[in-house]
Amino acid sequence: MTLQRQLGKTVAALQSLRDRQNRRADRAIEAERIDGVRLAAWLRLMAMAVVGAYATAIHLALDDVGFIYFAQMAGLVLVWLLGVVRYRTVAAGHRHPLILGLFPVLDNVVLALLIALPATWGYGVPAPYLQFDRPFIWFMLLLVLQGLGYRPWLAAWGGIVTAAVWFAVMQWMLQTPEAHTGISTEDWRSMWLAQDYSPIADPMLVREWAWHAEILAALMIGFMLAAIVARSQRLIVRGVLAERARANLSRFFSTAMVDRLQTLEGLDRPQTATVGVIFADIVAFTRFAEDHTPEQVIALLREFHGRMVGAAFAHDGAVDKFIGDAVMVTFGTPIEQGREAVRTLACAVAMADAVASWNRERASDGAVPVRIGIGAHFGPVVMGGIGDERRLEFTVLGDTVNVAARLEKLTRSVEGEIVISDDLAAAARADDAEVTDRLLAAFTPLPHSRLRGRGGLIGLQVKPCPG
Repeated sequence: MTLQRQLGKTVAALQSLRDRQNRRADRAIEAERIDGVRLAAWLRLMAMAVVGAYATAIHLALDDVGFIYFAQMAGLVLVWLLGVVRYRTVAAGHRHPLILGLFPVLDNVVLALLIALPATWGYGVPAPYLQFDRPFIWFMLLLVLQGLGYRPWLAAWGGIVTAAVWFAVMQWMLQTPEAHTGISTEDWRSMWLAQDYSPIADPMLVREWAWHAEILAALMIGFMLAAIVARSQRLIVRGVLAERARANLSRFFSTAMVDRLQTLEGLDRPQTATVGVIFADIVAFTRFAEDHTPEQVIALLREFHGRMVGAAFAHDGAVDKFIGDAVMVTFGTPIEQGREAVRTLACAVAMADAVASWNRERASDGAVPVRIGIGAHFGPVVMGGIGDERRLEFTVLGDTVNVAARLEKLTRSVEGEIVISDDLAAAARADDAEVTDRLLAAFTPLPHSRLRGRGGLIGLQVKPCPG
């Protein structure tokens, strides 16, 4: 029952973690949506400026700068302002589908009115004449900008609205007297045989087949754009989760290890392994904290932890956790890399050397030296994700961890800087005897000891405190 309860808690914790990751991804997508709509507003401004310059050149060439011209310029400004209003709406958090879906409708209606202006006011141009300018391209510009909203449904809706408005424009043209769509199959055959295509040039002929193709194109572009946006969303989510995972891993592992871990899955599942464990902390830290300001205490801890982490990463170790002034480092977690024992021993010595170098710097500044205690052991552990739905972390558990912690505490009573187990020394020699003998040159054996809370004797070696 206890195991079932623990498994249930672990599953709940993993589900909670996934929920938090989904919320982070949603926030990232929403931020991209706001940035995308802002970019769309700027692109609208540039597009409308280009169209306005083009229309101005035409009107100047025709020496016709009157009501129609100014009405068209006002319409272009209105199209741009719709983009600005949409950005302000999205940035303010208004995301109801009815509100967002209204903007493509307004865009297309305003653009349709701009196209209809020459035929409805001022010129009296028959509506079918307007199709020779093929204004469909302007609708496509606005449709493409829908994709920057990063909402697949909105891109698809934009295609549907564009197709519907374009169909309505075609029907409006057909209401013109003498407008027609009729070229029968027999007419096509006659034109082909006679090589006379003049009926196609009839300005009152509404080329229905071309309009249908453009309507179909609007629908296809809208739905393809929706698929592209959906794909972009998935890439954003993957990027956010990967970056978050890399940031979390970088807190505990070296850069090279992070690159390897990002390709692996299932690291949070419980498993057993034989690993090296180091505990290191500052001797008499409590007294130091009593005699110094909080700022000085935190500054000391950051400097100490930074040097310890540097030594751990230099030997491809994993920082399991910080416990006050102490740091716990493991080797062989979460994946085996080889030479775990000799790397554990080398890291312990490197930690002591890092503190010795630090003390030389402190002495030059007139600060008191820092003494540390380091305990290291090698053996089997259980590792995996522990915690509950509010916090889940990867760690290692077992007798090996407890022994390493006890050895670190033992440094006080034996006046040592590093205490290691014979198990670690033997495993390190198996990895690399030459390197191990060099590292152990400064160590001396201790009598077999019985550690608190543990039965049986254990062989130990100590590296005395410097000076």
